[in-house]
Amino acid sequence: MYRKFIDTYTVDKAVSMKERLLYVFWVGIVLALIFFLLFLFIITNVSIIITYLHEQDEDQLVIRFRAWFGLLKYKYEVPFIKMEPDSTDVIVKEEKSAKKGQKDEKTDKITPEEVLDSLKEFKEFTERVRGLNLIIKRFLQRVKIKRFEWFSILGMKDAATTGFLIGTAWTIKMNIVSIISYHFRLVAQPIVSVEPNFHIPLSKTSFTCMIRFRIGYAMLAAFRLLINLRGGIKTIRKTNSKAQEM
Repeated sequence: MYRKFIDTYTVDKAVSMKERLLYVFWVGIVLALIFFLLFLFIITNVSIIITYLHEQDEDQLVIRFRAWFGLLKYKYEVPFIKMEPDSTDVIVKEEKSAKKGQKDEKTDKITPEEVLDSLKEFKEFTERVRGLNLIIKRFLQRVKIKRFEWFSILGMKDAATTGFLIGTAWTIKMNIVSIISYHFRLVAQPIVSVEPNFHIPLSKTSFTCMIRFRIGYAMLAAFRLLINLRGGIKTIRKTNSKAQEM
């Protein structure tokens, strides 16, 4: 009887040990999968393609996000930006596709006061972050510019004025390219051109820029911003609440 009890206890103990080992095995598999997905997420490259078109008084801005060779993608488009003729307000009209043959339109008016308030809040936020310039500099050094193309056509009826505009445009573009090459990692050769038009007043620009960085570097920069932010998360919540009130 006693031996039978010992045998039963031994079998139960072996079964219990087997279940524990199986449980530890599956927990290890799950943890390994979680760490693998986290590692894959951190090293994932994100590409941002910025396209800006300008012709006379109309502007169009499109920003595309891509990851995992295009499996994940998102597009944000502001198809229409125009200045009001009798004021300094900017009209932004956004179109979104709804049902077949229908489009939802959303029109916003941006006043100079709103722009100044936003800049003031942004300045207050940057003043609360210790070592902000160094944090941004370290992140930008990890950002690659894979494509940079900027074409412009400018013209006035007067040849002298057109020549002045062309020279000014070249100076501005070269300065911007110099600043970008200093702060970012230029992988591709920038393509920049300015063409004159001496026949009719004309203002036309096509700009395309593709940047790429790893999500891990962006997460590291966000973490550094958070730990160096005076007031912590409360400051971010306060800034968001003010933005919602506007």
